[in-house]
Amino acid sequence: MHAVSRIGVSLPASGRGRSVCAEAGASPAPSTPDPRPAARGGGGCPRCGPRPRSPTPDRPLGGGKGAPAAGPAGGNPDALHALVVPVVWGPQARRHVRAPGARCAVPAPPSQPVPRGHEGVPPPAAPAVPSARPKTVVITGGNTGIGFETAKALLRKGDKVVLACRDDAKAAAAVARLQGMVPGAEVSSATLDLADLSSVRDFSKAYLDSGASLDVLLNNAGVMACPEMRTADGFEMQLGVNHLGHFLLTLELLPLLTDPASPARLVNVASEAHKFGKINFADLNSDKSYSAWTAYGQSKLANVLFTYEMNRLLPNTANLTVNSLHPGVVATELGRYLLNPNVPQFLTDTLAALASPLLKTPQQGAETSIYLASSADVRGMSGKYFDNCTPVASSPASYDAAVARKLWELSVEMTGAPAPSFAAAEVTVA
Repeated sequence: MHAVSRIGVSLPASGRGRSVCAEAGASPAPSTPDPRPAARGGGGCPRCGPRPRSPTPDRPLGGGKGAPAAGPAGGNPDALHALVVPVVWGPQARRHVRAPGARCAVPAPPSQPVPRGHEGVPPPAAPAVPSARPKTVVITGGNTGIGFETAKALLRKGDKVVLACRDDAKAAAAVARLQGMVPGAEVSSATLDLADLSSVRDFSKAYLDSGASLDVLLNNAGVMACPEMRTADGFEMQLGVNHLGHFLLTLELLPLLTDPASPARLVNVASEAHKFGKINFADLNSDKSYSAWTAYGQSKLANVLFTYEMNRLLPNTANLTVNSLHPGVVATELGRYLLNPNVPQFLTDTLAALASPLLKTPQQGAETSIYLASSADVRGMSGKYFDNCTPVASSPASYDAAVARKLWELSVEMTGAPAPSFAAAEVTVA
Protein backbone atom coordinates (compact mmCIF):
# COMPACT_ATOMS: atom_id res chain seq x y z
CA MET A 1 0.00 0.00 0.00
CA HIS A 2 1.40 3.33 -1.00
CA ALA A 3 0.39 6.91 -0.46
CA VAL A 4 0.93 9.65 -2.99
CA SER A 5 2.49 12.81 -1.61
CA ARG A 6 1.46 16.28 -2.70
CA ILE A 7 4.38 16.48 -5.08
CA GLY A 8 3.37 13.21 -6.67
CA VAL A 9 5.89 10.91 -4.97
CA SER A 10 4.54 7.42 -4.39
CA LEU A 11 5.83 6.37 -0.99
CA PRO A 12 5.20 3.60 1.57
CA ALA A 13 2.13 4.41 3.65
CA SER A 14 3.66 3.04 6.82
CA GLY A 15 7.13 2.45 8.15
CA ARG A 16 9.08 0.86 10.90
CA GLY A 17 8.21 2.36 14.23
CA ARG A 18 10.97 3.49 15.76
CA SER A 19 23.28 34.94 13.64
CA VAL A 20 20.14 35.19 11.72
CA CYS A 21 21.23 35.01 8.07
CA ALA A 22 19.61 37.07 5.40
CA GLU A 23 18.23 34.01 3.67
CA ALA A 24 16.71 32.70 6.91
CA GLY A 25 14.25 35.46 7.55
CA ALA A 26 14.12 37.93 4.70
CA SER A 27 12.12 37.76 1.53
CA PRO A 28 14.45 36.87 -1.32
CA ALA A 29 14.78 39.12 -4.32
CA PRO A 30 13.57 37.57 -7.57
CA SER A 31 16.30 35.54 -9.17
CA THR A 32 16.84 33.45 -12.24
CA PRO A 33 17.43 29.72 -12.12
CA ASP A 34 20.92 28.71 -11.05
CA PRO A 35 23.18 28.46 -14.09
CA ARG A 36 25.76 25.70 -14.31
CA PRO A 37 28.66 26.94 -12.17
CA ALA A 38 31.66 27.88 -14.27
CA ALA A 39 33.94 26.73 -11.47
CA ARG A 40 33.45 24.82 -8.24
CA GLY A 41 33.78 27.72 -5.82
CA GLY A 42 34.26 31.46 -6.01
CA GLY A 43 31.74 34.26 -5.68
CA GLY A 44 31.29 36.52 -2.73
CA CYS A 45 28.81 37.82 -0.20
CA PRO A 46 27.79 41.47 -0.70
CA ARG A 47 28.07 42.13 3.02
CA CYS A 48 30.97 39.87 4.01
CA GLY A 49 33.22 40.59 1.05
CA PRO A 50 35.05 38.19 -1.27
CA ARG A 51 34.86 34.52 -0.44
CA PRO A 52 38.01 32.97 1.02
CA ARG A 53 39.92 30.36 -0.89
CA SER A 54 39.36 26.70 -0.22
CA PRO A 55 40.60 25.89 3.29
CA THR A 56 43.52 23.67 4.14
CA PRO A 57 45.13 23.05 7.55
CA ASP A 58 47.85 25.61 6.76
CA ARG A 59 45.50 28.06 5.04
CA PRO A 60 42.38 28.32 7.21
CA LEU A 61 39.36 30.41 6.51
CA GLY A 62 37.91 33.09 8.74
CA GLY A 63 40.57 35.74 8.37
CA GLY A 64 42.85 34.68 11.23
CA LYS A 65 46.16 32.91 11.45
CA GLY A 66 46.01 29.24 12.16
CA ALA A 67 43.01 26.97 12.24
CA PRO A 68 40.28 27.42 14.85
CA ALA A 69 40.89 25.64 18.11
CA ALA A 70 40.14 21.95 17.77
CA GLY A 71 37.50 20.92 20.25
CA PRO A 72 35.77 22.75 23.11
CA ALA A 73 38.46 25.21 24.14
CA GLY A 74 39.86 28.66 23.51
CA GLY A 75 36.79 30.76 24.23
CA ASN A 76 34.51 28.59 22.09
CA PRO A 77 30.92 28.52 23.45
CA ASP A 78 31.16 24.74 23.16
CA ALA A 79 33.57 24.80 26.12
CA LEU A 80 30.83 25.32 28.71
CA HIS A 81 28.55 23.17 26.57
CA ALA A 82 30.96 20.27 26.97
CA LEU A 83 30.84 20.68 30.75
CA VAL A 84 27.17 21.43 31.26
CA VAL A 85 25.21 19.76 28.49
CA PRO A 86 25.84 16.12 29.51
CA VAL A 87 23.63 16.69 32.56
CA VAL A 88 21.19 19.42 31.58
CA TRP A 89 20.54 19.62 27.86
CA GLY A 90 17.12 18.31 27.04
CA PRO A 91 13.49 19.20 26.39
CA GLN A 92 13.30 21.59 29.37
CA ALA A 93 16.14 23.76 28.05
CA ARG A 94 14.96 27.33 27.63
CA ARG A 95 14.97 29.39 24.47
CA HIS A 96 18.27 31.13 24.15
CA VAL A 97 20.03 33.81 22.16
CA ARG A 98 22.94 32.78 20.02
CA ALA A 99 26.50 33.65 20.84
CA PRO A 100 27.62 36.89 19.13
CA GLY A 101 30.16 37.08 16.36
CA ALA A 102 28.30 35.70 13.35
CA ARG A 103 28.62 37.45 10.01
CA CYS A 104 25.71 38.11 7.67
CA ALA A 105 23.73 38.62 10.86
CA VAL A 106 20.89 40.94 9.92
CA PRO A 107 19.12 41.09 6.57
CA ALA A 108 20.12 44.35 4.88
CA PRO A 109 20.62 45.54 1.33
CA PRO A 110 24.21 45.13 0.10
CA SER A 111 24.80 48.86 0.43
CA GLN A 112 23.69 48.93 4.07
CA PRO A 113 26.15 47.26 6.46
CA VAL A 114 24.84 45.62 9.60
CA PRO A 115 24.75 48.26 12.38
CA ARG A 116 27.24 47.62 15.15
CA GLY A 117 25.58 45.95 18.10
CA HIS A 118 22.71 44.55 16.00
CA GLU A 119 24.46 41.33 14.97
CA GLY A 120 22.22 39.05 17.03
CA VAL A 121 18.91 40.87 16.60
CA PRO A 122 16.39 38.86 14.56
CA PRO A 123 14.66 40.81 11.81
CA PRO A 124 10.92 41.44 11.80
CA ALA A 125 8.85 38.66 10.32
CA ALA A 126 8.76 39.03 6.56
CA PRO A 127 5.89 37.96 4.31
CA ALA A 128 6.49 34.93 2.15
CA VAL A 129 7.60 35.76 -1.37
CA PRO A 130 7.79 32.84 -3.79
CA SER A 131 11.17 32.05 -5.33
CA ALA A 132 11.60 32.75 -9.03
CA ARG A 133 12.07 29.01 -9.51
CA PRO A 134 10.65 26.92 -6.68
CA LYS A 135 12.89 24.06 -5.65
CA THR A 136 12.03 20.58 -4.45
CA VAL A 137 13.79 19.87 -1.17
CA VAL A 138 14.08 16.61 0.79
CA ILE A 139 14.90 17.10 4.48
CA THR A 140 15.72 14.09 6.65
CA GLY A 141 14.36 14.39 10.17
CA GLY A 142 12.35 17.45 9.18
CA ASN A 143 9.53 16.92 11.67
CA THR A 144 11.28 18.69 14.55
CA GLY A 145 14.12 20.99 15.58
CA ILE A 146 16.25 22.73 12.98
CA GLY A 147 14.89 20.49 10.23
CA PHE A 148 11.36 21.72 10.90
CA GLU A 149 12.48 25.36 11.00
CA THR A 150 14.39 24.91 7.76
CA ALA A 151 11.31 23.41 6.12
CA LYS A 152 9.15 26.31 7.30
CA ALA A 153 11.56 28.92 5.91
CA LEU A 154 11.90 27.18 2.54
CA LEU A 155 8.13 26.75 2.21
CA ARG A 156 7.75 30.49 2.77
CA LYS A 157 10.06 30.99 -0.18
CA GLY A 158 7.70 28.92 -2.31
CA ASP A 159 9.75 25.72 -2.38
CA LYS A 160 8.28 22.22 -2.22
CA VAL A 161 9.42 20.19 0.79
CA VAL A 162 9.37 16.47 1.57
CA LEU A 163 9.93 15.56 5.23
CA ALA A 164 11.72 12.21 5.27
CA CYS A 165 11.11 10.89 8.78
CA ARG A 166 11.17 7.69 10.79
CA ASP A 167 7.96 8.31 12.76
CA ASP A 168 4.95 8.59 10.45
CA ALA A 169 2.66 10.07 13.09
CA LYS A 170 5.11 12.81 14.05
CA ALA A 171 5.79 13.54 10.39
CA ALA A 172 2.06 13.88 9.64
CA ALA A 173 1.66 16.22 12.60
CA ALA A 174 4.59 18.33 11.36
CA VAL A 175 3.05 18.54 7.89
CA ALA A 176 -0.23 19.75 9.42
CA ARG A 177 1.61 22.39 11.49
CA LEU A 178 3.53 23.64 8.47
CA GLN A 179 0.38 23.85 6.36
CA GLY A 180 -1.19 25.94 9.12
CA MET A 181 1.84 28.23 9.32
CA VAL A 182 2.31 28.57 5.55
CA PRO A 183 -1.06 28.48 3.78
CA GLY A 184 -0.84 26.76 0.44
CA ALA A 185 2.50 25.16 1.27
CA GLU A 186 3.44 22.16 -0.86
CA VAL A 187 4.73 19.90 1.89
CA SER A 188 4.47 16.16 2.32
CA SER A 189 6.07 13.42 4.37
CA ALA A 190 7.54 10.03 3.62
CA THR A 191 8.86 7.14 5.68
CA LEU A 192 12.63 7.01 6.06
CA ASP A 193 14.38 5.17 8.88
CA LEU A 194 18.09 5.87 8.60
CA ALA A 195 18.77 3.10 11.13
CA ASP A 196 17.48 0.56 8.62
CA LEU A 197 19.16 0.45 5.21
CA SER A 198 16.20 -1.40 3.69
CA SER A 199 14.05 1.62 4.60
CA VAL A 200 16.61 3.92 2.96
CA ARG A 201 16.45 1.85 -0.23
CA ASP A 202 12.64 1.75 -0.17
CA PHE A 203 12.44 5.54 0.17
CA SER A 204 15.01 6.11 -2.58
CA LYS A 205 13.35 3.70 -5.00
CA ALA A 206 9.92 5.23 -4.43
CA TYR A 207 11.30 8.72 -4.97
CA LEU A 208 13.21 7.78 -8.11
CA ASP A 209 10.21 5.92 -9.52
CA SER A 210 7.89 8.86 -8.84
CA GLY A 211 9.46 11.04 -11.51
CA ALA A 212 9.77 13.93 -9.04
CA SER A 213 12.72 16.28 -9.30
CA LEU A 214 15.22 16.91 -6.52
CA ASP A 215 17.00 20.23 -6.20
CA VAL A 216 18.23 20.07 -2.60
CA LEU A 217 18.97 17.10 -0.36
CA LEU A 218 19.43 18.22 3.23
CA ASN A 219 20.95 15.44 5.34
CA ASN A 220 19.75 16.83 8.65
CA ALA A 221 18.64 13.95 10.88
CA GLY A 222 20.94 12.63 13.56
CA VAL A 223 21.41 11.09 16.96
CA MET A 224 23.85 12.30 19.61
CA ALA A 225 25.66 10.63 22.50
CA CYS A 226 23.13 7.83 22.84
CA PRO A 227 23.62 4.70 24.94
CA GLU A 228 25.18 1.84 23.04
CA MET A 229 22.64 0.71 20.46
CA ARG A 230 22.70 -1.02 17.09
CA THR A 231 20.87 -0.33 13.86
CA ALA A 232 18.77 -2.94 12.07
CA ASP A 233 21.88 -3.83 10.08
CA GLY A 234 24.13 -4.18 13.15
CA PHE A 235 25.97 -0.87 12.93
CA GLU A 236 26.74 1.32 15.92
CA MET A 237 23.75 3.67 16.04
CA GLN A 238 25.53 7.02 15.61
CA LEU A 239 27.75 5.78 12.79
CA GLY A 240 24.75 4.09 11.19
CA VAL A 241 22.30 6.99 11.35
CA ASN A 242 24.55 10.03 11.11
CA HIS A 243 26.85 8.71 8.41
CA LEU A 244 26.01 5.38 6.78
CA GLY A 245 22.27 5.98 6.36
CA HIS A 246 22.84 9.38 4.79
CA PHE A 247 25.71 8.05 2.69
CA LEU A 248 23.47 5.39 1.14
CA LEU A 249 20.57 7.83 0.72
CA THR A 250 22.78 10.32 -1.12
CA LEU A 251 24.28 7.79 -3.50
CA GLU A 252 20.87 6.25 -4.23
CA LEU A 253 19.47 9.68 -5.16
CA LEU A 254 22.60 10.83 -6.97
CA PRO A 255 21.09 10.41 -10.48
CA LEU A 256 18.61 13.19 -9.64
CA LEU A 257 21.25 15.39 -8.03
CA THR A 258 23.77 15.21 -10.88
CA ASP A 259 21.61 16.14 -13.86
CA PRO A 260 23.76 18.57 -15.90
CA ALA A 261 20.63 20.49 -16.92
CA SER A 262 19.44 21.06 -13.36
CA PRO A 263 21.62 22.63 -10.63
CA ALA A 264 21.35 20.87 -7.27
CA ARG A 265 22.68 21.16 -3.75
CA LEU A 266 23.69 18.60 -1.15
CA VAL A 267 23.87 19.93 2.41
CA ASN A 268 25.24 17.79 5.25
CA VAL A 269 24.57 18.87 8.83
CA ALA A 270 27.77 18.10 10.72
CA SER A 271 28.98 19.63 13.99
CA GLU A 272 31.98 21.23 15.66
CA ALA A 273 32.13 17.91 17.50
CA HIS A 274 33.97 16.61 14.43
CA LYS A 275 37.01 18.41 15.82
CA PHE A 276 37.41 15.88 18.60
CA GLY A 277 36.48 13.02 16.29
CA LYS A 278 38.80 10.39 14.88
CA ILE A 279 38.06 7.71 12.29
CA ASN A 280 39.05 4.54 14.11
CA PHE A 281 39.46 2.04 11.29
CA ALA A 282 40.57 -0.59 13.80
CA ASP A 283 37.15 -0.43 15.46
CA LEU A 284 34.97 1.69 13.18
CA ASN A 285 31.78 -0.02 14.35
CA SER A 286 32.67 0.22 18.08
CA ASP A 287 32.54 -3.55 18.41
CA LYS A 288 35.49 -3.68 20.82
CA SER A 289 34.57 -0.76 23.06
CA TYR A 290 31.98 2.01 23.10
CA SER A 291 32.06 5.62 24.20
CA ALA A 292 29.01 7.76 23.39
CA TRP A 293 30.96 10.95 22.74
CA THR A 294 33.80 9.23 20.89
CA ALA A 295 31.28 7.58 18.57
CA TYR A 296 29.48 10.89 18.05
CA GLY A 297 32.69 12.75 17.19
CA GLN A 298 33.63 10.00 14.73
CA SER A 299 30.23 10.18 13.01
CA LYS A 300 30.40 13.97 12.65
CA LEU A 301 33.94 13.81 11.28
CA ALA A 302 32.61 11.24 8.81
CA ASN A 303 30.03 13.83 7.67
CA VAL A 304 32.76 16.36 6.85
CA LEU A 305 35.03 13.79 5.19
CA PHE A 306 32.09 12.58 3.10
CA THR A 307 31.43 16.16 2.00
CA TYR A 308 35.03 16.73 0.90
CA GLU A 309 35.38 13.38 -0.85
CA MET A 310 32.11 13.82 -2.71
CA ASN A 311 33.27 17.25 -3.83
CA ARG A 312 36.58 15.78 -4.99
CA LEU A 313 34.87 13.09 -7.04
CA LEU A 314 32.26 15.30 -8.69
CA PRO A 315 32.97 16.59 -12.19
CA ASN A 316 31.80 20.10 -13.00
CA THR A 317 29.26 18.63 -15.39
CA ALA A 318 27.43 17.14 -12.43
CA ASN A 319 26.10 20.63 -11.60
CA LEU A 320 25.94 19.68 -7.91
CA THR A 321 27.45 21.57 -5.00
CA VAL A 322 28.08 19.84 -1.68
CA ASN A 323 28.76 21.55 1.65
CA SER A 324 28.60 20.74 5.34
CA LEU A 325 27.82 22.92 8.34
CA HIS A 326 27.85 23.37 12.08
CA PRO A 327 24.38 24.49 13.26
CA GLY A 328 25.59 25.66 16.65
CA VAL A 329 24.76 24.36 20.10
CA VAL A 330 20.99 24.17 19.81
CA ALA A 331 18.23 23.34 22.29
CA THR A 332 16.48 20.53 20.38
CA GLU A 333 15.42 16.92 20.82
CA LEU A 334 18.90 15.89 19.66
CA GLY A 335 19.94 16.20 23.31
CA ARG A 336 17.34 13.73 24.58
CA TYR A 337 19.97 11.24 25.70
CA LEU A 338 22.00 13.80 27.64
CA LEU A 339 19.80 14.18 30.69
CA ASN A 340 21.20 12.40 33.71
CA PRO A 341 18.31 11.02 35.81
CA ASN A 342 20.62 10.78 38.84
CA VAL A 343 21.18 14.56 38.95
CA PRO A 344 18.80 16.42 41.32
CA GLN A 345 16.27 18.63 39.56
CA PHE A 346 17.42 21.81 41.32
CA LEU A 347 20.98 21.25 40.06
CA THR A 348 19.72 20.52 36.56
CA ASP A 349 17.74 23.78 36.57
CA THR A 350 20.73 25.75 37.87
CA LEU A 351 23.09 24.39 35.24
CA ALA A 352 20.45 24.97 32.55
CA ALA A 353 20.32 28.64 33.56
CA LEU A 354 24.13 28.87 33.34
CA ALA A 355 24.13 27.29 29.89
CA SER A 356 21.22 29.31 28.54
CA PRO A 357 23.20 32.20 26.98
CA LEU A 358 25.21 29.71 24.93
CA LEU A 359 22.36 27.76 23.34
CA LYS A 360 20.62 28.68 20.13
CA THR A 361 16.93 28.27 19.46
CA PRO A 362 15.97 25.86 16.67
CA GLN A 363 15.18 28.89 14.50
CA GLN A 364 18.70 30.22 14.98
CA GLY A 365 20.23 26.79 14.54
CA ALA A 366 18.49 26.43 11.18
CA GLU A 367 19.98 29.62 9.72
CA THR A 368 23.00 28.08 8.02
CA SER A 369 20.97 25.16 6.65
CA ILE A 370 18.50 27.63 5.11
CA TYR A 371 21.38 29.72 3.73
CA LEU A 372 23.11 26.78 2.05
CA ALA A 373 19.86 25.36 0.70
CA SER A 374 18.57 28.58 -0.83
CA SER A 375 20.97 31.51 -1.02
CA ALA A 376 22.29 32.78 -4.34
CA ASP A 377 25.40 33.86 -2.41
CA VAL A 378 26.67 30.27 -2.38
CA ARG A 379 25.77 29.41 -5.97
CA GLY A 380 28.62 27.34 -7.38
CA MET A 381 30.44 27.15 -4.03
CA SER A 382 31.29 23.58 -3.09
CA GLY A 383 33.44 21.55 -0.73
CA LYS A 384 33.21 23.94 2.21
CA TYR A 385 32.39 23.75 5.91
CA PHE A 386 30.15 26.56 7.21
CA ASP A 387 29.47 28.06 10.62
CA ASN A 388 27.03 30.98 11.05
CA CYS A 389 26.62 31.26 7.27
CA THR A 390 30.37 31.71 6.82
CA PRO A 391 32.87 29.22 5.33
CA VAL A 392 35.44 28.35 7.99
CA ALA A 393 38.24 25.85 8.43
CA SER A 394 37.32 22.40 9.67
CA SER A 395 39.69 20.23 11.70
CA PRO A 396 43.11 19.22 10.31
CA ALA A 397 41.96 15.58 10.37
CA SER A 398 39.06 16.41 8.05
CA TYR A 399 41.50 17.32 5.23
CA ASP A 400 43.17 13.90 5.16
CA ALA A 401 42.33 12.78 1.63
CA ALA A 402 43.60 9.24 2.23
CA VAL A 403 41.30 8.80 5.23
CA ALA A 404 38.39 10.27 3.27
CA ARG A 405 38.98 7.87 0.39
CA LYS A 406 39.27 4.83 2.70
CA LEU A 407 36.14 5.82 4.61
CA TRP A 408 34.27 6.21 1.32
CA GLU A 409 35.33 2.75 0.15
CA LEU A 410 34.40 1.14 3.48
CA SER A 411 31.05 2.93 3.50
CA VAL A 412 30.26 1.57 0.04
CA GLU A 413 31.18 -1.91 1.25
CA MET A 414 29.13 -1.64 4.46
CA THR A 415 26.00 -0.21 2.83
CA GLY A 416 26.12 -1.75 -0.62
CA ALA A 417 25.67 1.73 -2.06
CA PRO A 418 25.80 2.06 -5.84
CA ALA A 419 29.12 3.38 -7.08
CA PRO A 420 28.86 6.76 -8.84
CA SER A 421 29.26 6.45 -12.59
CA PHE A 422 31.29 9.61 -12.99
CA ALA A 423 35.09 9.60 -12.97
CA ALA A 424 37.09 11.45 -10.36
CA ALA A 425 37.36 15.13 -11.15
CA GLU A 426 40.61 17.02 -11.16
CA VAL A 427 39.68 18.73 -7.92
CA THR A 428 41.58 18.56 -4.66
CA VAL A 429 39.86 18.22 -1.32
CA ALA A 430 38.65 21.71 -0.41
